[in-house]
Amino acid sequence: MDKVDRRHWLKGLGASWLLASCSRNSETRESQQSRAKEPDLSQHHVWSGIGFGIEMSMELYGVDTEAGEAYGLLLEEVIAGYEAAFSFYSEYSEVNRLNRERKLEESSELFRSVVKKARLLEGRTLGYFEPGIQGWLKYISDGGSEGDGEWLAFTHGARMENLKLMPGGAFEILDENFGLNLNAIVQGCLADSMADILRKDKVPSGILHLGETYALGGHPEDRPWKLGVMGREDLVGYVELQDAGLAVSRTGKDRDLLDPVHARLVRNDRVVAVISGEGAATADAFATAYAVADKEDWENLYENLAKSEAASVKLWEDGALVFERQAKLKSER
Repeated sequence: MDKVDRRHWLKGLGASWLLASCSRNSETRESQQSRAKEPDLSQHHVWSGIGFGIEMSMELYGVDTEAGEAYGLLLEEVIAGYEAAFSFYSEYSEVNRLNRERKLEESSELFRSVVKKARLLEGRTLGYFEPGIQGWLKYISDGGSEGDGEWLAFTHGARMENLKLMPGGAFEILDENFGLNLNAIVQGCLADSMADILRKDKVPSGILHLGETYALGGHPEDRPWKLGVMGREDLVGYVELQDAGLAVSRTGKDRDLLDPVHARLVRNDRVVAVISGEGAATADAFATAYAVADKEDWENLYENLAKSEAASVKLWEDGALVFERQAKLKSER
C-alpha cells in the first residue's frame, strides 16, 4: 500500500548524546555569537545532505562560515542519532528491533521521549494519528482486504495502549497485530531538536528542511517566511510562518489510505499544510490526521491543535481550498 506522500515541495526533545554534541561545538559557536551584539544577517551558510533516505537542507543567517560548518557537523550527528533509533532502513534500529523481537530490553532517552510524545498526539488528533499502525499497513501490502476476517483484529491491535513501557526503560508489545511506525513525527522531532539548539545559541534566522520544516525566526528581510505548497502537479497555495514548524501531506485518489478511527480505507485528493508554534512534530501528526479525517472532525482537530500555541491549517481538496483556520498566540491577540 502506498503511504501518504510526506515529502514537501522544497529542494524539544532532549537526549544525552544531543547535549554532548552541543558542548563539543560550543566554543566555536560562542565565539561567533560574541563578535557582534547585532548579528550580520548578510552572513549566510547552507548545509545539505541525506537523512532517512531523503534530501535535507539547513539555511542559516547571521552565522559565519566557521560556525555554520560546526552546525552542519552537529546536525549530521543529530540525524545519525535519530536514524539509530527510528530508521526502517537499518535492521538494528530500535524501532525495527522492537517490531521484530516484540520487546526492547534497553531503549535510548530519545526513543522514550518520542514515544511519549506520540502517545499524547494520538489522543489530541482524535486517534487519526496512530503510531501503532505498522502491522496493519504490512497486512494490507501483503494482500489483506478491508472487511475480511483479520481486519478488525488489526484495527484493535494498532492502538498505542498495546505498547507497554516496562521498568528500566524497556518496551513490550502486548498485541500480535501491533507494529510501531513513528514516521509521521520523527522527522518533525528531528527538525524541532535542531531548531532548539540553534535557538538556544541565539541564531537569529534560518529555515530547516529536514523531512519536515522549521522556520527559525523570521526571514532576514524582516518578514515571515513564505513558502509555496505543491499539489501532485501544480502549486496550490502559500503559507507564511516564523518560529514554528510546518508539515505538508499530499494524498491521491490512486492510492489507498488508512483511516484508523473508522477502520476503513479512504481515497481522496488532499493537500494539507499544518503550522504549529509547538513545532514540526506536532504539525506532522496533525497533517497526517487531516489527510484521512472526516470533515465533521476538522474543527475539533483544529481546536486541539491550537489550544496552547499559534497554529494554522490549510486544506485543499481536488485543488480547491476547502478549509482554513488560523490563530495567533494568546499574547498577540
